[in-house]
Amino acid sequence: MNRASTRQIADGVVSLLNDETFTPAFTAERVVTADFDLSELNELKVVVVAGSSESGGGANRSGTPKERTVQVGVLKRVTSDDEADALGDLVDAIAEHLDNRPLNAVNARWLRTEHATLMDADLLRRKKVYLGVVLVTYLAV
Repeated sequence: MNRASTRQIADGVVSLLNDETFTPAFTAERVVTADFDLSELNELKVVVVAGSSESGGGANRSGTPKERTVQVGVLKRVTSDDEADALGDLVDAIAEHLDNRPLNAVNARWLRTEHATLMDADLLRRKKVYLGVVLVTYLAV
């Protein structure tokens, strides 16, 4: 089996998310960039972006393992602090769901999940858009 690409890992993460039931409900999709018009953010968007790739330590028969990181973004226009708090809870639930979870049919092993609600305060204040991000790193072997 060939080493998994970042795109393949992102597709695997989309499958993991869509196979689970979250509140609020959503359908995750892989996108090249998370670039949306404000009008599109009236509805909850959960997007997976293929991110960075770097060599890890220790070679194996297929070469040096590669760390591949994907970003899971949660975006929505919000009308209250309570709505933003609920989206923060969703980001937490997504991170917990992806923690130490294997990907089906992808030659990669989970390495770590990181998240902080990386809200852009200016974006939230001026445009009322919540943005939370989870970073998931896999070791492609």
